[in-house]
Amino acid sequence: MGSSNIYITQKDKGIVVNQPCVASIVKKNKQLIAVGDKAKEMLGKSPDTIEVIYPIKNGVISDLDTAEKILQHYIKELHKTSKESSPKIPRPKVVISIPYGTTEVERRAVVKIAKNAGCRQINLVESPFATALGLGLNVMSSKGNLVVNIGGGTTEIAIISLGGIVVGKSLKIAGINMDEAIVSYVKNRFSVLIGASSAENVKMRVADFNLKSERTNSESITCRGRNIKTGLPQVITLSKLDVEAALGELIDQINEAIKVVVEETPPDLVSDIIESGIYLVGGVSKIRGLSSVISLETKIKVNLPKDSEIITAKGCEILLNDTELLKTIEKKVN
Repeated sequence: MGSSNIYITQKDKGIVVNQPCVASIVKKNKQLIAVGDKAKEMLGKSPDTIEVIYPIKNGVISDLDTAEKILQHYIKELHKTSKESSPKIPRPKVVISIPYGTTEVERRAVVKIAKNAGCRQINLVESPFATALGLGLNVMSSKGNLVVNIGGGTTEIAIISLGGIVVGKSLKIAGINMDEAIVSYVKNRFSVLIGASSAENVKMRVADFNLKSERTNSESITCRGRNIKTGLPQVITLSKLDVEAALGELIDQINEAIKVVVEETPPDLVSDIIESGIYLVGGVSKIRGLSSVISLETKIKVNLPKDSEIITAKGCEILLNDTELLKTIEKKVN
């Protein structure tokens, strides 16, 4: 469960849920109306009687009740489609990835919502491990691997070797912050207010951090919003340069964090990293030219795997099938 999306993988079935991690709730009685795409469609359009809630902010559960409702909904839906021999009441064993560096209190919150949602055995794994496993890397090897996962609410940067995170960093800077930066840029430059969904569309369709000589056509996109001075609808056009200006500072912060992690890494592991490169995953990794700018700034090649947004969920599936490895790397909760 992430700040933007929830990915669920089922043993021997692969990815079975790939949806926005959002729910629409009746304010008065907290009744669940919709989850996922259906709930996201209501964002910014619902009446005062309905709340549209993303229960996880920057990788931390901010609304326990809503997070529990979302997880419970998907467990029940998956149980309906399972074999007839399944128990009447679903009580699954689960592996849940959590951000690197989460506190004991935050881990307990995850366990609590999973238990209340009906899970019988809950194993927590820091997401860099799950990501590395999803990439097919040997996390128990002495060879160092550098994984960078830019998700919706956090950016996870970790050097993994011998079943441990040698150096790691978690930034509360990611896709949602980029959407907010675009909204802020448009407001300041054009005096127009656009929604988060429009900003996300701009980010994924127009952003391009390739060198100018390598860029494709000078693509631009039209956005509809409300002029904050007149209160009337207005259509504006945003170019790649606009998006670059809006996101440049955030990309710089991510690059600086990667450099800090590399600087703190033992020399022998740095040698491994230079050889194998950075593994860049997460939904934001799909932004054109992002891998190029990270490689340029860090002087390290960047590997961009296919289906990078679901790599971590694939790693969780591997752990469901490997009990011994799970015991070794799971994050215990006291």
